[in-house]
Amino acid sequence: MVGTITQESIREGLLMDELALLEQKNLLRVEEAARILNVSRWTVYRWVETGRLSGTRLSAGSLRIFSHTVAALIAHHCVGSTPVSRSRT
Repeated sequence: MVGTITQESIREGLLMDELALLEQKNLLRVEEAARILNVSRWTVYRWVETGRLSGTRLSAGSLRIFSHTVAALIAHHCVGSTPVSRSRT
């Protein structure tokens, strides 16, 4: 049915919005990175500690994640298709 909004189309739209963050922002909040990767924010903190993701501290208790490391993690674990490459203009 054309024009019907399904949960799948909503999820796809949200995914596209989240992936757009990777192209628009150099730094992501921990919560943004966690949402994009579909993990908890504590997992993001652990992955930064272990080097799986890279980030920077802006001040005491304020961590930002480099968006290119989130994109690289997604690309590294992509199965079944070629990931879309990011172009910087």
